[in-house]
Amino acid sequence: MSKKYRLFGKIPVVDIIIVLLLCAVFGFAVWVLTRGSVQEQTGSSAQVNEYPFTATFLLERTGSEYTKLIEKGDKLYTDKGIYFGTVESVKTEPCIEYAFDSASGKEIGTVMPGQSSVTLSVTGKATASDSKGTFIGTRRLSLGSQFNVSSEKYFWSMRVIDLEVGK
Repeated sequence: MSKKYRLFGKIPVVDIIIVLLLCAVFGFAVWVLTRGSVQEQTGSSAQVNEYPFTATFLLERTGSEYTKLIEKGDKLYTDKGIYFGTVESVKTEPCIEYAFDSASGKEIGTVMPGQSSVTLSVTGKATASDSKGTFIGTRRLSLGSQFNVSSEKYFWSMRVIDLEVGK
């Protein structure tokens, strides 16, 4: 065996370069995958301002018996357990499904028996950035988006139908 291209006459230089290259790729991958969680763990995200917000959530087509679970004053949490607001008002209405009637050319609404639609008005604190939008924890809050909302009594996916963020 030739001792040419070996470190100290024993270790091939090509092997050392390959090991260093693999370590660099692994280090870069770890850095890319963990940089957001590092901010949360070190508290650097605590420097971001909190803004008061008022949001209106809509829960469509739920059983009428479940609407009794929602009350004014309920504390609401995200699916990750982050507290974000308090229910200020609850409005329950019968669930109406609309379908197109080909004979008359109009939309006809039908009340769905045993189902209701619930509208919640919620106030709370959000983390907001002008360039990125409004966030609660790491979850973006925007009009039309589905948002998982829970309290000690329920867990539902609701749609955001109105949002006002204070400065």
